[in-house]
Amino acid sequence: MGRDRKVRPDTGHIHFRSSKRLPLREGDVGATGGKLDACTREGFGAGAGKKRTTMAAPTAASTRRAVYRASQRGMLELDLILGGYARERAGKMDAKEFAALEQVLKEENPVLLQAVTGQAPPPPSLQSNPVMHEILKRSLGRLEDKCVPGTRASPGRPWTNPWSDLVTK
Repeated sequence: MGRDRKVRPDTGHIHFRSSKRLPLREGDVGATGGKLDACTREGFGAGAGKKRTTMAAPTAASTRRAVYRASQRGMLELDLILGGYARERAGKMDAKEFAALEQVLKEENPVLLQAVTGQAPPPPSLQSNPVMHEILKRSLGRLEDKCVPGTRASPGRPWTNPWSDLVTK
């Protein structure tokens, strides 16, 4: 398994070709120019194209990755709410709960922020997600316990912008 060096005559760039074959992934472009699907990638054997029905328990690395993704969302409120939940619970989850947490972490930040603050219901993809229900119960319960009712919007309404009274001309 060596590497061949090739110079492109039009640009003068040096390219290395490896004789080692890399595994193909779903979505890669094949030699014919068409995208590969799961059946092509896995072959045409008895189990080709079938999805696995058993879930493996989350590994320590996947748990750390999920905690990091939950804690580093880019919005302080979500970092605190989702990160605190993930730090507390991710290591104790079974495979099914962990998959539900991963589904929550795939959602966009504005949608999650509106859901966990009570401004909007959770998106349809998370309506039946048990982890999302736990996060909502936890965050909305803390809002009820810690916030003065006059300082927040009524459920289902957006929060007010403190700078909305400023008018630029």
